Formats: sequence, C-alpha cells, structure tokens
Amino acid sequence: MPTTPQKTKIKCVLHSAATVRAPSGGIKQPKSYSGLGNRKGLGKDLGVIGIGGRKGMGAFAPRAGESPVVVLRMQVLGCKDLLGKDSGGRSSDPFVVISLLTHRFRTPVQRRTTNPTYAPVMATFDIPLYLSLVERLGLGSLEAVAWDKDLVGKEYLGEVAVGLEEWFGGGGEGYGEGRGKEERVFGFKAEGNVPFTLPLISTRASTPSQGRITIKLGLVRTSDSQNVMGFDEIYAELIKRSRPSLVSVPPVR
Repeated sequence: MPTTPQKTKIKCVLHSAATVRAPSGGIKQPKSYSGLGNRKGLGKDLGVIGIGGRKGMGAFAPRAGESPVVVLRMQVLGCKDLLGKDSGGRSSDPFVVISLLTHRFRTPVQRRTTNPTYAPVMATFDIPLYLSLVERLGLGSLEAVAWDKDLVGKEYLGEVAVGLEEWFGGGGEGYGEGRGKEERVFGFKAEGNVPFTLPLISTRASTPSQGRITIKLGLVRTSDSQNVMGFDEIYAELIKRSRPSLVSVPPVR
C-alpha cells in the first residue's frame, strides 16, 4: 500500500482544522474554546479586546465554527528588581497583564514587593491559535506588561514583547542554552522546556527601564484535538503562514 507523502499529510491535517463543516442543518458551532484563564481559581481573564480597545471580536475573529489548531500556554513565574513605586520607592504592588491579538489575561497582585512570584495555578494562561488568524500573529507579539496597583488606577513598570519567531528560541536568559534549532522543545510539559528570563524595557520617557520577568512558553493540544502533526510541524507552519506572501505584493513599476 503506497504511503502518503509528508507534505500531503500536513496539508490534509491543516485543511481539516481550518475547514468549517456544514451539515444539512447548517454550520455546526462547537463549544467555544476555554483556556486556563477562564477556569475558576486561575488567573483573571480580561476577555476579548476588539479594535480600539472595545469589547468584541472585530477583525480578529476566527471563522465561524473553526477549532484552534493548537494552544499556546504561557506561565508567568515572577519578576525581579522591579521599580519601587510605593513607600519611598522601596516596593510596589505588581501584577502582569498578558496579551496576544484579542486575548488578555492578568496575574494576581503581589503586595509590597519588587520581586513578585506567582503560583502556577494563578498565572498560567491558555491562548488558542487559529489558522485563519495566523497572518495577524506576524504583525504582533506576545506582550507582558508589568504594573503597580494603586488604590485608584495603576502605574507602569515596564514591558516585554516576544514575537512569534522568538517563542522557542528568543535568546532569553536560561532559554535554549546549548541547543540548536533542531533541538528546540515545543511542548509545554515536555522534558527540557524550561522557563527563561527577559529584561523589561520602558516605552515611556517618565519610566526608566528596570527589572526582569521570567516566563515559560509551550504548545498544548486542545481537549478535542485530532491533529496528528507534531508541535514542531505546527510551529513551522505557523511561522510560514505568518510571513507576508511575496505573491501578494504588487509589482514594482
């Protein structure tokens, strides 16, 4: 019996994940995917943010009935040497907001510290990735912004942005040491997937760049996943689809 070429297998799997099946009764609408941030007792899910910060799916909505091809799981372990905004500059009440496309999550607030640590159950978030939105990933980054919680409002502490192509090999402290690209680890629970540390930067003139954040990234499958592709194949496909196509660029005259 002839074997199916690898490229054909990948195309079939991706087509199956992105195709909306419409039975005789209309489009089948599966239950919406719920990440860790939606479950009771975990970090706060700030909901879906539309264009201009308004609630709603806007132009970032997946196709009706589409299932995510994979889930990006992010854990915020903590921060070090943050700016002190309270008590004469000796401490802060920091929390971290995570965002990617329309998804936003928030860790709990740690009181009176510049070196917060967050329990995994309170600071681990799942972000579903859809093939129909992959091109958007190439235009944005996974962002983590540290804030100091005040009685009224909040104060900016710094941020970090990790682009799609840097999720697994961004060069952070402790990440991928001694590994080549062929040895990168993609599964969140896979042996060898370790947290890494990145310096926080400031995009505001009134706030100096100070502090570091430690995070862990990895891919996990959805609970109803029938995808037989490996995480390395899925990630490679995400990278490929996120890059602007030269075919779509108009000729230069």
